[in-house]
Amino acid sequence: MDTLLGANLSGVFWATDDPASQLSGKLEIDENGAATLNVEGERSILIALDARQKFQMHGMAQGERITLFDCFTVWVPFFPTEKPVKACIAVNIVSVGAHIENLKVPFASGLSFSTPELIRWTGLRGMMNKSTQKELKVTYRGKKAKEVRVSGATFQLSTGIRESRSISEIKLIERHRVRVAFDKPQSVSEADRWTTKICRLFSVALRCEIVCRVYTIERETGESVRMVGPWSASNSGESKIPHPLFTRPTRRAVYEKVLRSWFAQYDRLEPVISLRVALLSHPQKFREFEFLTYIQALEALHRRTHPARKLVTEKTYAALHRKLADAIPSHWKQKADLVRKLEYLNEISLADRLRDIFTHDKELLSKLFKDEGKDIALIRDARNYLTHYEGKRKETKIKAYLATGWFLYFTQKVLLLLEIEILRAIGFSASEIRKLVENDPTYRDLCKIDHSGG
Repeated sequence: MDTLLGANLSGVFWATDDPASQLSGKLEIDENGAATLNVEGERSILIALDARQKFQMHGMAQGERITLFDCFTVWVPFFPTEKPVKACIAVNIVSVGAHIENLKVPFASGLSFSTPELIRWTGLRGMMNKSTQKELKVTYRGKKAKEVRVSGATFQLSTGIRESRSISEIKLIERHRVRVAFDKPQSVSEADRWTTKICRLFSVALRCEIVCRVYTIERETGESVRMVGPWSASNSGESKIPHPLFTRPTRRAVYEKVLRSWFAQYDRLEPVISLRVALLSHPQKFREFEFLTYIQALEALHRRTHPARKLVTEKTYAALHRKLADAIPSHWKQKADLVRKLEYLNEISLADRLRDIFTHDKELLSKLFKDEGKDIALIRDARNYLTHYEGKRKETKIKAYLATGWFLYFTQKVLLLLEIEILRAIGFSASEIRKLVENDPTYRDLCKIDHSGG
């Protein structure tokens, strides 16, 4: 099987903690990686599984060892009318090639995967062709980018080619692959998180959702295990390929710096990255929701990259906090709630965070936002209107603005502001960011548009 997507595997399956209670069945994996196990067997076995919230299964199907993680029953007949009894089991993660003890046991020495979109990021080209009226000559030489040491692993990109033949045609498909060699063995959960980090890097860079439904885990024994995890299908009607935010930097020093920074800071920046990628997964959304998501991401990014930015120092506020808490009468029922709210009293406002962000590159941002003061106020007021009541006078003005086409352009500018800050957070220098953004047709187009509303 070249791919497990769309595969049907028939065999025998059992709960890992009860290998004697076997069920015959068929494992069906759809094109999005969602897996369902349709089984039949003794009613007592199925009822016991149905009583469990989650369980893990092993199996043998078509000569392959199968492990099914985070399973739960979807349907078990209460009054079965036939024997053997049939049932349906949902499966979250599928492993083909090994019986794995659980999601947490370390056994993987590396992983690799390929996605069609990766060719747009790598800049590698292995296939060359020359054609005349009488002859077509195709040459292929595998290409590899330099290995890069990142946090806990070695990262490398390479090209590969796949050939498929029929009576009338030959297809040569160049696929670009990511391979990560771990410093120490990783579990299924850890390997899955690595694929998420990598796919999100490419998603942010290419401005489109990059998913990895199937990947290969390498074992120290030399064996490989194929993994399948479900991803929700995007029903986007968009066909236009967006201009990438950035591709693989050609300068090795920049390439290594950005990769290392991405993996080193991923955990800290994950909420911001999640918000950005979430809207790539669902491009058809309300403008207000899109705007709020970008503002939330900007605020979270500034808070995480500038943790010391407070109204007063932590030491000063700690003393003030004690005095304020002590000043609240002990007999008040709401004292605990009020004391909790005091924890956030030292946080700076959204407007203050935006002013910090705008100071990073005034030359670049001044072309997008012609009047910094008014635009910061507009972002603040629009966010406040969409999250809490601001009074009738301001409400009428903001509500009218949000209904215009100007708000659409304004939201796109806020997104670009977020992307610029993400570039800064993952290691690009000011000059590198300026070069990337000024070559972006989205930036050039938005600079020409007045979003103020007249």
